[in-house]
Amino acid sequence: MPIGFSSEKDTQSRLTSYILAIDRLNTPKARFAAQGYCATDVSAGRQVHSVKCSAATEFGRVEMDFRGNGTPVELTHLGKSGESRN
Repeated sequence: MPIGFSSEKDTQSRLTSYILAIDRLNTPKARFAAQGYCATDVSAGRQVHSVKCSAATEFGRVEMDFRGNGTPVELTHLGKSGESRN
């Protein structure tokens, strides 16, 4: 299932680093209040090298890890008790 992380706050302290402070987790069926972050590493040419997101909702934690090296995106949903629900 596709998910999206959203927020109205972001920072870019360096040209090669971008951080989004997450306040919502969006799915095709619902939107959930969330707290967390997405951190992105980019080159000066704006090529994305990695994106790592972690957000907590009332249903548990969702983590996403993308590396621009051809490996698949890793998406993990950890329930409240910490068990993986991939």
